[in-house]
Amino acid sequence: MVRLKKLVADLLSKGLVFAFSALLLSGCGEEKKATGTELIFNPHSASDMGDQKVPKLVFEEAEHDFGVISQGEKVKMVFAFTNEGDAPLLIFDVTSECGCTIPKTWPKETVLPGEDGEIEVTFDSEGKQGEQIREIRVATNGNPGVVRAVIKAEVIVPNQLNNLLKQK
Repeated sequence: MVRLKKLVADLLSKGLVFAFSALLLSGCGEEKKATGTELIFNPHSASDMGDQKVPKLVFEEAEHDFGVISQGEKVKMVFAFTNEGDAPLLIFDVTSECGCTIPKTWPKETVLPGEDGEIEVTFDSEGKQGEQIREIRVATNGNPGVVRAVIKAEVIVPNQLNNLLKQK
């Protein structure tokens, strides 16, 4: 901090205020962005693969609606999939956009062409209310490189649930 004060004093005394201001402002407005899995070099995710063999993860059901659940409830979904490609499938990672949606298990070994696998996801509705839509992203060596699944739920706080049941 002392060095910075001395530098500023020297610059001011030499009439270099403009240069100093330009130096300080040169980095403003530049926001560093995290690299997503879509940017990882993966020759198997290129759109024009010709006759090259590639894996392909296809979900049996890519979207699941839990319907109405009570706030605080934890619900689980197992997304079944098949490798519909013609090369072994590797799942690098399974992520979600929120800490309330946790990918629990998925195959760590290769899934051969025609074989099935499962990805287990848990949704924790603690502190949530209303319509919830969460996306799960599966990074693979396949085409496409990232496959998405979605879970939905209508989270109702306990008082609302009791009122809803009384109305019926």
